[in-house]
Amino acid sequence: MYCTKCGRKLQGENCQCVKTSKVSSFDANFVLWALLFAPLITNGIIVNISSTEFKNLNYLFYGNLSLAIILLFFVLLNLLFKTKHLPLFFNCHQRVERSFVVCNRPLVLCARCTGILIGVYFSLIITYIGIPMYIYFISGIPLVVDGLVQAKTSYISNNLKRFTTGFLFALTLVAIYSIFNYYLQFKIFLNF
Repeated sequence: MYCTKCGRKLQGENCQCVKTSKVSSFDANFVLWALLFAPLITNGIIVNISSTEFKNLNYLFYGNLSLAIILLFFVLLNLLFKTKHLPLFFNCHQRVERSFVVCNRPLVLCARCTGILIGVYFSLIITYIGIPMYIYFISGIPLVVDGLVQAKTSYISNNLKRFTTGFLFALTLVAIYSIFNYYLQFKIFLNF
């Protein structure tokens, strides 16, 4: 028997995909609070152990570092306890035909979300080195185009294209997340 939503082989009577099992409000809030507080903790530690002032931090790098730490934590939770936090973070559909298969088992994330996950770690190098800001946003265009064309026409993308567009989109995700958290934290740190 297979799940009607994601296509994974059922283990017992229930599938563990996010689309078929109920997501508790605790799990949803846990993901949200981790996203909001990890940068506060990371930047608070950096500011306290270094002589750098908050306004002089490389906000893209430290925002990216915070996101990478959160995702590593979600990956570990998924590997050890089979939690739903990782697919919940990406709002991944987890469809088998759009996922990479390793050792005859589909990965917990689809190819596009896997590309984003790996791209977040790769972008640590790029945000540390620094590139012009417009490149962060241009790199998200292929994902939008591929997703829209696939949704609006009969075109069907393949997993390599999905992975590549997700990988490129990671820079855009990092930029949006870092900018949002920088301004959120800027208000908090200036009030202390």
